[in-house]
Amino acid sequence: WGRTTKPMIRAQPVRAFSTAPPFLWKVLHQVVPQHIPVTEPFPGVPEIKEVENIKPTKDITTLTNGVRVVSENSSSQVSSAGVFVQSGSAYEAADVRGSSHFLQHLGFHSTHSQSHFKVVRDLEKVGSTSSVQATRDTMIYTTESLRKYLPQTFGILADTFINPALEASDIKDVRAVVKAELSKASQDTQTTLETCIHSAAFSGSGLGADPLCPASLVDM
Repeated sequence: WGRTTKPMIRAQPVRAFSTAPPFLWKVLHQVVPQHIPVTEPFPGVPEIKEVENIKPTKDITTLTNGVRVVSENSSSQVSSAGVFVQSGSAYEAADVRGSSHFLQHLGFHSTHSQSHFKVVRDLEKVGSTSSVQATRDTMIYTTESLRKYLPQTFGILADTFINPALEASDIKDVRAVVKAELSKASQDTQTTLETCIHSAAFSGSGLGADPLCPASLVDM
């Protein structure tokens, strides 16, 4: 007596729209089991064919210009290419200190045949990664991509190494990066200690030279 009865709201079944992926539609309609043991193949996934295990073979070839090419063939679907140059802060004259530091960040930028944007776009289109490292005695340019894209990525690698444009706009951007790295390195005690040890061991020249650009030469 005196009580009010609230109307009951019955939940409506969720319907899959026609735009839903086929597997999601099957799950919603309980056509396939939602809990699949790890010992059973997952529905809808194509069968993976095993690649024939190829024993890696390594070849060393010396070109007529003296460049040594080391190649290794394996069953991996990922290919790596690199250019290793005997260069770095150990070989820099006093008036060009820090040039390796700048070149490290100018790698894979504008070349005489393509813009920085095109270089980055072409690498990203094939899912390739690239990097440049500068140490005291070596500079390393590398790319990594799926095996079938190796000719494309190697072409970009060769172009950025042989034909860098060194545009003023690129140098301006890199100068800001170098300043930020110098600021960060000055606050890193481990980096400072390693620099001092190298300088003391090699009298500040050769391998004793700091791989980072001196602050006094950044804006030159």
